[in-house]
Amino acid sequence: AVVLIVSLFASAIAVQKLHGYMIEFASAFLGSLLLLSAISHFATRVGNEAPFSLLDDLARIFSEVRSDNCHLWDTDEAHHLEKCNCEDKCQTEICAWLASAMTVLVIRWLKTRLRQRRELLAKRASDEERAPLSQDVAPSP
Repeated sequence: AVVLIVSLFASAIAVQKLHGYMIEFASAFLGSLLLLSAISHFATRVGNEAPFSLLDDLARIFSEVRSDNCHLWDTDEAHHLEKCNCEDKCQTEICAWLASAMTVLVIRWLKTRLRQRRELLAKRASDEERAPLSQDVAPSP
């Protein structure tokens, strides 16, 4: 309970201080999750397999954990973990989700850095254009 309250306060402080970054982070991860889930769903519909969605599989695993059907530390019987198992296809999609979300964040960061660099170079160029050609300008008689 203490960890929950501390994490809620930390999240509230982070939202107040870093709301722009948190919006970008959440948008990248949720957007890529929905995109990959839709691609996976429609790709399996075209094939002969039953439709599979990463979002559905994550929800199923979360539901199994919440209903106490997963006993992760009981090693005597493996059948408890069968419903909580994330198969190879699910693991591949999770890796693709994380990789695509990080790619979106890196591209966004690079675009921002390049835009800032362009603005700095443009400012330098305009400052150089306004500078006098020589520092020693003698007044004409």
